[in-house]
Amino acid sequence: MRLLTHQDSVDVPSRVKQLTTSRLFGENPLIETIESQTIKRIIVKIAETMREQKDYLSRLDAAIGDGDHGVSMVRGFNEAELRLNKLEDNRIGPILKYVGITLTSTIGGATGPLFGSIFLKAGQAAGEKEKINLEDLAQMFQASLDGVVSLGKAQVGEKTLVDALSPATESLKKSVKRKKSLLAALEDAVLESKKGAESTRDIAAAKGRATYLGERAVGHIDSGAMSVYFILKSFYDVVKT
Repeated sequence: MRLLTHQDSVDVPSRVKQLTTSRLFGENPLIETIESQTIKRIIVKIAETMREQKDYLSRLDAAIGDGDHGVSMVRGFNEAELRLNKLEDNRIGPILKYVGITLTSTIGGATGPLFGSIFLKAGQAAGEKEKINLEDLAQMFQASLDGVVSLGKAQVGEKTLVDALSPATESLKKSVKRKKSLLAALEDAVLESKKGAESTRDIAAAKGRATYLGERAVGHIDSGAMSVYFILKSFYDVVKT
């Protein structure tokens, strides 16, 4: 598994393109906090999404990689879902750190530590809280981004998962300043992560094995970035309900 590079030229499935921009009609815009039980439901939803998108993610990875990204993500989140059923802790920090440790140990390669870091660092930022608000969430995403950048030595524009995670993080921080609702902020972050993931199609890889392909990597979406989008979309889908 190459470091932070999973790409393919296939089109984004139509269902990926159908994220609504309807500003939450029919939903509850008054939701301003996320509780620990919702966090657990989000992990279950992520696992479900990864199972649904396994083949697509693996096709992305197969274009210039070993083609196992989808399988790896399913393995990691399936195990996280299973272990969470046995975790009796209502603090968000320990829940997310538990998920991060599980992903790190079960996904393998470079992908495990990178995606594990997203949850580990978010958990550290959440600490002992049993519910979080938008400001907390923005801080958690910043901690996740910092952790991934530190571990993978990647920046925006290098065809990695950072290209999806960074714009989502910046979007949340802007929403805090603009005093947006939690759901509106999450919707914006999901849209930004989607745009970031799709932007990797036009980038030549600067990290990992794909760098050997040079310009031939252009035209392929990074599957790690697309996985970040799926994680954000799952998060949003649970919170809005």
